[in-house]
Amino acid sequence: MPDSDYPLMPTLNSENPDSPSLEEQVIAGMRSLYEHHLNHQPHPITCQILDGKIVILLEETVTRPEQILFENGQAHLAEQVRSHLDKILHPHIKELVERILQVPVIDILIDTGLDTRRTGTIIMLQSR
Repeated sequence: MPDSDYPLMPTLNSENPDSPSLEEQVIAGMRSLYEHHLNHQPHPITCQILDGKIVILLEETVTRPEQILFENGQAHLAEQVRSHLDKILHPHIKELVERILQVPVIDILIDTGLDTRRTGTIIMLQSR
C-alpha cells in the first residue's frame, strides 16, 4: 500500500484557470515521490499525456550509491538496485496518476539508463 505521507499535488480544478495543467501536476508529483522515497531530486522532468498513455522523462535520476556501484565495475549490482527501486515506486506512481487523472492505470513500464542517468516511464491508462 502506498505511503501517502509525502506532499502530492491536488487534482485539477477546471473551474480555476490558474490551476496547474495535468502534466504539471504529474511532474510535481513525480518530483515529490523521488524526493520523499529516494531523497533525490531528478531534473528536468518532462511529461506528455497522449491518447491513453502518459510518457515521462526524468533526468538525473540515478542516486549516488547507484553511481558509485556503476563507476566501480558493479554495473550488474547497480542495475539490480535500480530495478528494486523502480518496483518500490510503482504503486506510488499508480496512486499519483490515478488521483490526478481520475482514470485507472493498467500498466507502468519503467527503464533507467545508468550511463545516461535518465529514466523513461510509460503509463498505460484504462480506456474511457
